[in-house]
Amino acid sequence: MIVYDPTGFLGDYGFSIQGQAYASLDTVYSKSGPRIAILDYLGDIEPDRDRFDLIIWYTMENFYVFKSRVQDNKKEIVLSPNSQGADFFLSNWIYSTAEIYKKSYVKPNLNCPYIATLFVGRIADRTRVSRKLNRAWAYYETLERGWQDLVMTTVRDQVSSQTLMAESSRCADLKADMEMKINMFGDVSPSKLPNFDHHESNSVRQALAENLGTTDIFDRGQAGDVSLFDQRNLIPENFYRNSFCDIVLQEFQNPGVFLDEKISKPMLMGRPFVVIGPQYYLKFLRELGFQTFDPVIDESYDLEPDPVKRWRRAFDQIRVLKNSDLQSVNDRLKNRLKHNRKMSYNSEYWIDRLKKWLNDTIEKETGIKCAIY
Repeated sequence: MIVYDPTGFLGDYGFSIQGQAYASLDTVYSKSGPRIAILDYLGDIEPDRDRFDLIIWYTMENFYVFKSRVQDNKKEIVLSPNSQGADFFLSNWIYSTAEIYKKSYVKPNLNCPYIATLFVGRIADRTRVSRKLNRAWAYYETLERGWQDLVMTTVRDQVSSQTLMAESSRCADLKADMEMKINMFGDVSPSKLPNFDHHESNSVRQALAENLGTTDIFDRGQAGDVSLFDQRNLIPENFYRNSFCDIVLQEFQNPGVFLDEKISKPMLMGRPFVVIGPQYYLKFLRELGFQTFDPVIDESYDLEPDPVKRWRRAFDQIRVLKNSDLQSVNDRLKNRLKHNRKMSYNSEYWIDRLKKWLNDTIEKETGIKCAIY
């Protein structure tokens, strides 16, 4: 079998393939940052399709940008974790973040000044605003509850209330609650909450120096040796030293469950969390083999179909933790947190899972049995 890998996907992950594989970008580009430039670069790549048995395109960007490239040609496949699977995305993020941190660990701070972290990030992103309304909702909910003294928060950009009002009207389950919040608080603005410096907004080199005490991983990545590196892999250790748990914001309108770096970070650092995201998110994590925190946190919110009710019930658990003895909470959860850390750092497990997903997906979509190993 002769495989053409124009985006250098196989090389990025150190994968081998039965037969011969040719790549035009090799391992120079990382998955997200520099790889965005490939959107333009790919326009110049038109392979001699008669020469290859299989052509693999890979993009972290919108899958549909590339859909027209393959059409009904069963020799080609576009792999995109954004559109093709939570399993791939979580395996991808946990594996690559674990490879960078190599079992780095921030011990739980039981005398922490803040109970939780809330990385709101960017709320509006061109046409994808409606996928991120849970971010705006969590921002406003923190204001509405007066939780500035409980939650360490980051907000990336100011967002117009008119924009959010228009987007809220597209999501019937959220419309009334979001309209009430928007009318009460106006624009999303970092100045309305204590907006702590978040190292992801600094340079990658500076962030690594501050959090890991070294820039070695970045320097090697610049040389093309660490192709898995992505700025979003950075774990906010300074936040974690001053808080106990995470409020995880996950996109909620994708089909099924969407898993990425937002959940991989608390897993790798052994932190409890609540999720402002889709229904059955915790159920899916348990099916993967992770353990959640029902001995301490009422996780029945995961079963609630209405997003506003679900997210309010999840937020309620932050107050429960605040009013709890954190030493007792930590003692009750420590075996579960240890299990999640151990599972997250099992690189062999995640890379094998990734290979299986790739082989199954290629065969399903093209009919070609492809041995990636």
